[in-house]
Amino acid sequence: MPPFQGGALDRYATPPCLQKIHCLRTKRKSLGAFCLYNGKSMRLAHYLHNKRRGKHAPSTFWLKVLNITVYVIGILGPLATIPQILKIYSAHDALGVSFTSWAIYTLFDIPWIIYALVHRERPLIICYTLWFIFNLLVAVGVVLYGNPWTL
Repeated sequence: MPPFQGGALDRYATPPCLQKIHCLRTKRKSLGAFCLYNGKSMRLAHYLHNKRRGKHAPSTFWLKVLNITVYVIGILGPLATIPQILKIYSAHDALGVSFTSWAIYTLFDIPWIIYALVHRERPLIICYTLWFIFNLLVAVGVVLYGNPWTL
């Protein structure tokens, strides 16, 4: 594969962010399984490179509307938990609220946050970070003002 040239990108050119990997291609035998320069991983790397450069940006009006909708719902969804949080902390009463459920919700948000960070998906990062914070607030409120061992 030819190295990246300053001119037009052809299909097999190495993008600047992957030139270091291109240099490692000659040492493939010494790197063994750690060599990332094969067909499938390079296609993925090119896709991610193009995604960062905006080549996979939404091209139609409806895709742009969908992106905006996902951001809005990603923020409004977790905000629906605020009445529960206000009830627990203002009345100092969490009886009838299950600690187990809210603790599990909180724990299940962690893999989603990690996934979103790894894939750099901003809507998921925002959404699941907010869910984590609000679920954690409810779980802590149950521990402080209720019976944490109520299922």
